[in-house]
Amino acid sequence: KDKKIVVFHDENASRVTGIDKNIKDCTLDELKSFKMASNEGRYAQIPTLTEVLGLLKPYCEKNGLLINIELKNSRIAYKGMEKKVIAMAENYGISNYIVYSSFCHASMGLVKKLDKNAKTGLLSTNILDAIENQEQYHADALHPCNVGMAINRETVQYLKERNIPVRVWNGQEPLFGQVRPLGKCDLERYTLLGATDLFTNVPENYLE
Repeated sequence: KDKKIVVFHDENASRVTGIDKNIKDCTLDELKSFKMASNEGRYAQIPTLTEVLGLLKPYCEKNGLLINIELKNSRIAYKGMEKKVIAMAENYGISNYIVYSSFCHASMGLVKKLDKNAKTGLLSTNILDAIENQEQYHADALHPCNVGMAINRETVQYLKERNIPVRVWNGQEPLFGQVRPLGKCDLERYTLLGATDLFTNVPENYLE
């Protein structure tokens, strides 16, 4: 409500905090008062983007960590968010370690207009939709859902020839507060379908 940028997955706070309020209708002070259950009976707060960038900057500079910033603007268009987020990354001196992504592909086009050197990825439930929009919005990478990875050899060859990062997210993984079974994590299948990287909530499932 007061135009501060916070890091939160949903448009509404209820799933994680139990408080049925939209993020856009709350001030930062209100959001900071919401409690998220953490380990060992402790509670966590909703962090601001500046807090997250400050925390991760040393790891970026020391280890080359890339931070994926997903702009959650496919349902609610937060006016001016792209410009503010880019400015924050520049202020911390870690623009080179940021990848911007969104289901709103036009937003990624705007990021490129604001910063031609920004790295962007198109989120999608179907990789073919992301491929179709890649050239129009000058995206650097594709971020499809694993269940939308049914593509043919020609498409995989197209991606490999152009050295396009394909970072797959597993739409079957449970989010915080959800109880649902997680099937086999088939990394070999994803690779054969052109995947180069993976987003996951459960990295321990892939370590073997």
